[in-house]
Amino acid sequence: MSISCPAEGAEEASSFALPLRHIAAWHDIPEITERPLVWASVPVLQRGLVWDPSQIELLWDSILRGFPIGALVLSAKIPEQIKSTDETKPNITHHLLDGQQRCDAIALGYKDAFRVLSGQAEVACITSILWLDLDPTKDEWSTREFVVRLTTPSHPWGYTRGDAAKPLGAREIRDALKRIGQDPSAENYCRPSPAKLCPQAANVPVPLAWLLMIRQDDNFWDALLARLGGTDDLPWHAPLRDFLKDPNKEPNRACIFRALRRIEHTEIIALCAPSDLLSDNRQETESTGTCKYFQHRALISAAQSARDPTRWRRTCLLYDQGLLAQVGRSHRRNRETDAGHSADFARHPCRAGRRKS
Repeated sequence: MSISCPAEGAEEASSFALPLRHIAAWHDIPEITERPLVWASVPVLQRGLVWDPSQIELLWDSILRGFPIGALVLSAKIPEQIKSTDETKPNITHHLLDGQQRCDAIALGYKDAFRVLSGQAEVACITSILWLDLDPTKDEWSTREFVVRLTTPSHPWGYTRGDAAKPLGAREIRDALKRIGQDPSAENYCRPSPAKLCPQAANVPVPLAWLLMIRQDDNFWDALLARLGGTDDLPWHAPLRDFLKDPNKEPNRACIFRALRRIEHTEIIALCAPSDLLSDNRQETESTGTCKYFQHRALISAAQSARDPTRWRRTCLLYDQGLLAQVGRSHRRNRETDAGHSADFARHPCRAGRRKS
């Protein structure tokens, strides 16, 4: 099966190679001006977001290192599965069957919590922020090469070091609040928003979106310094400015720059489930329960195969040969195996003895 470019026709293609920016654009990020031909939305049947902070942070570590993160599974837009919030979006072409958590984590990296609108910073619309620590402390117990940190409304100071990303202790939270002159024991204390703080466990944090949105290759770090401005209003401004001006940090900057340029060329494979897999047919009309079961199993099989990049060719083969039929035969074999086990169990001497008594 050949990988189809979206330009070849988003309606007919059975697979796509999607840049990360195009996936992030599905979340209506103003800074991304591209309008991809493949525009996927989450159907009504999908569950909500369930990933914890460590999963989001480790996903971005994999992306920055150039590791594959698995394929997505799409289907052509299903009219009865359109959410009420998406009814006014005419550009939706597909529904996302598998990969919602990954796509949301990717989009979070492109959301700029400090974007400027009409000369004033707008931060109210951003709930969580992803940061990249440009000069992290080496942790022998961590598997990360690039330390990405998440801050949320409930944890605007971030999470602990290491891969587990657990909540901070009381002392660390107090230290984080002292950096912005807040006392949690004061009567008028109000928990700050993520835009007012930065990850306490990071040495030189910078919003990941700032790095992803810079396009100038020749003066990349100068553009970041210009974006920072000349003020130190927030606690992470001064460490970032010192890092950018320190000539001894050039190896760190070069490593980060290569990873960011790699992201510009990173593409995620998206498999498109055949339309007849989701459509009604005669069998569904006559035996609704059985047909829906096979459809459900087919989608689960496609999703599980897509998560494992090494099974990419096998997944494509299943789609070519008719995934629904493959899963149906597998189900029948499982039923025959289960029936054989049940018969063996009934013939077991211990079981027979209980039956006689």
